[in-house]
Amino acid sequence: MGFGASAKAIGKQSDGSIIVGGDFTSAGGVTRNRIARYSSTGLLDTTFNPNLNGTVYKIAIQPNDYIIAA
Repeated sequence: MGFGASAKAIGKQSDGSIIVGGDFTSAGGVTRNRIARYSSTGLLDTTFNPNLNGTVYKIAIQPNDYIIAA
């Protein structure tokens, strides 16, 4: 799960997926700007790429699995 810079926030969705945010621009060697999602087995979800512009310091997962990144 190596990141190009630091991870600062983490959240877990109801299916076990893990959302990681921070100031990184890559995750596991794949371009991911500030936020990435991993499956419950630890694989990078390549379909998830919101491409954020600013550092993510906090992550909140809503009951409907919507992601709030601040």
